[in-house]
Amino acid sequence: MKYFKLTLVMMLSTMMTSVLAGNHHNEKQSNSVKQSVGKPSAPIYMNYKLLTKNPSAGEQIEISLSFSSRVKSGIRANITPSDKLTWVSQQLDLHSELRKSGERSALPTLKVVAPKDGIFYIHLVASVEENGQILSKPFTIPVVVGKGDTQLEVGQYEIDSKGQKVKVMKAESSQ
Repeated sequence: MKYFKLTLVMMLSTMMTSVLAGNHHNEKQSNSVKQSVGKPSAPIYMNYKLLTKNPSAGEQIEISLSFSSRVKSGIRANITPSDKLTWVSQQLDLHSELRKSGERSALPTLKVVAPKDGIFYIHLVASVEENGQILSKPFTIPVVVGKGDTQLEVGQYEIDSKGQKVKVMKAESSQ
């Protein structure tokens, strides 16, 4: 139930951001393709689709990825590999060229393997050049493996300097 509420809040937040920021993306999408709006910065839009239906732990997960932008130049994307996922795809720097026809070149399919059930995230930063400036925008692709069950560690309650009760939990670093 917590996962459902969190997902609902994230979806509503994303929709409100899209409405407030204005969505300049005119391309029609199918229901199975998800669009990540990201932060309102560089004019880059990302579409992704989990090609592996109902992935399970130890199974190779394939993800298709595409970018669009009103800017008429190529889009580069750098993926930050997660130490929690095993990368089958060796290419972590992607480049989508703008063809003379106005279409963008296809990107390779991302391939990863999750060691256990849970929710995993693939982080990437896409960049485009506009008027001599490099504009970047971060994106995250959530990957739910199995039932998405995650074990939360129980923290210790402590009293902070203002006398308020604070739950202290073990930190996890991505570096």
